[in-house]
Amino acid sequence: MKISTAEIKMLIKECVGSCGIYTAADFGNYISLNSGKDFTRSQISGALAQLVDTKDIVRVGRGLYSKDAKSISNRSAISRNETENKLQKEIYDALSKVEKDLAKVTGSINIWELDGENFEIVAKIRGLKKSIEEIKSQCN
Repeated sequence: MKISTAEIKMLIKECVGSCGIYTAADFGNYISLNSGKDFTRSQISGALAQLVDTKDIVRVGRGLYSKDAKSISNRSAISRNETENKLQKEIYDALSKVEKDLAKVTGSINIWELDGENFEIVAKIRGLKKSIEEIKSQCN
């Protein structure tokens, strides 16, 4: 049995109900799973054109569709936040490792026995430790 274009449009609107960007192939898969009826690519193309014309869905690029422009920007904001959080975690972990390595190296040093040059280096490392702590606190 063949599905009508009206049923296809209804199923496409259901499919884009969740935020995201979809292709005609995504809609075809969704229609197959949820209707069990036969359809053609032309029917999907026609339904998509009608839904775009009535502003039920938005064409975001060639062959790409979404519920609305707002859902696209929300999705990209979520993706951007995930990327930023991942970066912050990676920076935090890297700085923690640097802190541990510096503690190993400087932990056994007796500062009273250092000459001027080495004392300056140890003083700079302490300043670096404070900077690392500040950066790590921003990452949390």
